Amino acid sequence: MTLSAENLCFNYGTKPTVSSISFNLEQGSFLTILGPNGSGKSTLLKVLAGDLIADKGQLFYGDANINSLSLASKAQMRSMVSQSAPDDLKFTVDEIIEFGRPYNLNQYSKKDQGLTMIVEELNLQDLIGRNYNSLSGGEQVRVHIARALYQIDASGPDVPGQYLFLDEPFANLDIAYQFSLMKILRKRSNLGLTIICVSHDIHLTGLLADLVMLLKDGELVEIGPAREVITEKNLMDVYQVQSKINLEPFSVEYLP
Repeated sequence: MTLSAENLCFNYGTKPTVSSISFNLEQGSFLTILGPNGSGKSTLLKVLAGDLIADKGQLFYGDANINSLSLASKAQMRSMVSQSAPDDLKFTVDEIIEFGRPYNLNQYSKKDQGLTMIVEELNLQDLIGRNYNSLSGGEQVRVHIARALYQIDASGPDVPGQYLFLDEPFANLDIAYQFSLMKILRKRSNLGLTIICVSHDIHLTGLLADLVMLLKDGELVEIGPAREVITEKNLMDVYQVQSKINLEPFSVEYLP
């Protein structure tokens, strides 16, 4: 199911934060949004996820305008992991993951096979039963990604296309968990889950993403295959840094 953005605009106050963003994304795509601090990445992600309503433009999940969808419908179609979560959640890890179930709110305490599979997929077995507040930042991120994937899975097979939105999911993870999460997201994408991710890690993006969107000052600079967008010219134009890019194997070297 295609995600279509048409001339999306969003302002905080008088200064445009997102300006005239248009693109189409096919089901199963993996898109990473890159850009400097303040370029509008997180704001655009929230607009695409339906957490913010665009001041102008339209956003479609398939044929449905997102503004026409109920909260219940959106909960079944998309899931979001924000850059920052409340830091005083007095719940256990498994209770946090169970919050991902988008309906049957009175059944949060009931374990099911789907929850067990998510815990195993994210390798969280050792964290089950622990208090969320006792976890490290990286462990908390992994728990919220598990919650988001559980929300996707709990919606059932009848939902025709689903979207996962992630804001800086790799930021607090060590190298081992970064690559583990890369494999999980890649597998999910290959199975048809559309993933849109904000990142500052250009090297990891070049290894992971199918597509890259490059933003500067709230405007779309370029969108396309990752290794066609991540170029030495674009990095200079957008980040004002000199670089050397090697394609095989992919790497980015920043020059003085």
